[in-house]
Amino acid sequence: MKRLLCLAAFLLVCCDGANVARAQPGTQPNPQPDPQVAGVAFRVTEPVAIDFRPWVALRFPDEHMSFIKYPDGYRIWSSSASGRAYVWTSSDLETFTPAAANPVFGPPAGPDQSFDRNYAGPGEVIRDPVYPKKYYMFYEADTRCYGDPPQCGPTQPYWASVGIAQAVDTEGNGAPTAWSGFPGRKNQAGRTVAVASPDGPPTTVPSQGYYGNGIPSGFVDPEDAAHRYLYTYYDYHPYPPDATNQHIEVARATFASVRAGAPLFQKFADGRFGASFDRPGQRIVQVDSAGGCVRQGNPTVSYNTVLRRYLMVYGCSPAGRLRRNKMSVTTAVPSRLKALEGSRIAPTKSAFDAKYSRMAAFCLSRV
Repeated sequence: MKRLLCLAAFLLVCCDGANVARAQPGTQPNPQPDPQVAGVAFRVTEPVAIDFRPWVALRFPDEHMSFIKYPDGYRIWSSSASGRAYVWTSSDLETFTPAAANPVFGPPAGPDQSFDRNYAGPGEVIRDPVYPKKYYMFYEADTRCYGDPPQCGPTQPYWASVGIAQAVDTEGNGAPTAWSGFPGRKNQAGRTVAVASPDGPPTTVPSQGYYGNGIPSGFVDPEDAAHRYLYTYYDYHPYPPDATNQHIEVARATFASVRAGAPLFQKFADGRFGASFDRPGQRIVQVDSAGGCVRQGNPTVSYNTVLRRYLMVYGCSPAGRLRRNKMSVTTAVPSRLKALEGSRIAPTKSAFDAKYSRMAAFCLSRV
């Protein structure tokens, strides 16, 4: 846990949120021509070790962490191991105080069956690039219930989907608390699914494992001045289980549909966005020739304004359980991605320059 927290602080402390641009309003790509990578010097600084006492017993983070910068510091969003959303404020990324009455989001209350009945942990919190008081949350949504009538149990396997929630920052403090589904696409529990696995869930309790679409992150393309799309990257864990087919996928919805209250996500499949949110998607990061990165997951995408490159950091392993402390790095050149129906961040084998690194984390800053 502390290693992951250290990674998150490290990225922002040494970059100061400038070189690695996430989905924040006002983020614009470097208008200058692409720098020659060989002629730019970078340095890596020492990480800052932190913890979240007295909340350490809740095991943070269980998903990706979101850092959003404001004039008075950062808001940091994270999920506990029980699948609840917490938000802190920090001016120095060493001292953290709650920014709201935590947790601010979690599984729905009440008897209704829902795809997020047992877990609703945020993977990414994003501000609307046009309406900065509006926030969106991609979250891993898990259920341990199978069949009709449902068979539920605390030790049964997770079935994961990607949920999406919205909130308005009425207090203007960067920590909205009234999260909800979207009125045009919500279930009886008031929740909205963004992406669902095409495999099920099965009608009977499956063998122990982790299935579905999970560990999501979100992205707004800063090179798209019109901010047309909201992207989510996520894991695919097949059912029946297949260790050779755990991979990363991407889906997107138009901001027009999101703001209209009925987000409709389309998966990237067969070289284009167009597959329904609950149909099969396409593996977007290829297995390296040595076979060392077969099982892939935990993707997060950012944009480096110095190099004008998209950066994906994800976990991978040759077999067995995905090891989160082994990171691979993939970069994409924007011009090579423009042919993909206007999308610059949906990679294919021919579109990506894949570079693998054994480093657990790194940060680029100009010397």
